[in-house]
Amino acid sequence: MVKKFLQPLVVVGMCVMMTGCFGGAGIDTKIDPKIMENKEEVQKLYDAILDRMGDQATKAHEITITVSNPEDKGNKGDAYLMILADMQNPSNSKKLQRCMFHGEIGGWQSAQEVTVDVRGSDKEKADFRLEDELFDFKNQINAEKLHKIILDAYEKDNKEPEKYTYRYVYSVGISITGITVDVKGKLAANDQIIDDRYYFDLDGNPLHD
Repeated sequence: MVKKFLQPLVVVGMCVMMTGCFGGAGIDTKIDPKIMENKEEVQKLYDAILDRMGDQATKAHEITITVSNPEDKGNKGDAYLMILADMQNPSNSKKLQRCMFHGEIGGWQSAQEVTVDVRGSDKEKADFRLEDELFDFKNQINAEKLHKIILDAYEKDNKEPEKYTYRYVYSVGISITGITVDVKGKLAANDQIIDDRYYFDLDGNPLHD
């Protein structure tokens, strides 16, 4: 069965078990809201995630990178980075392990064990195997490809940049189904916030929802 965007089969829930998640961050807690348009910064993010996931980077479930700018959505005030990296738990192949970078509270947190709940019919639950939901982040995605996808999404509806007071890449999500890029902006004419989402497969080809 081919799974499509916006139809998640897997729901994850946090457990109380905490484990170590080793490696240097290599990234700052406070960031420029337009960090993901910068090739060098995307390389830093990619390297830090890969380092944090270690050997389990070849068994990734989902990775999300989010720019949090609570004061004015990318225009002013401090912006913070949040990263969630879910991978198969090396000590329990039926569960996930999550590494989280939370810039607003100081950086990388201790790893957490994550339970997996399947959303769907009884047959879908019976047929579910976590290994079928995993992808090889280390070998299928590299920083150059990721940056190109991000820029492709950002530029798609940016033909008239003067229409916006600001516009920035808010979030990038990577899973076996592909890559989503969320772009936020404020319209200069009326101060309305726009939210655009773009879909790509893991090779970087645009998809339609």
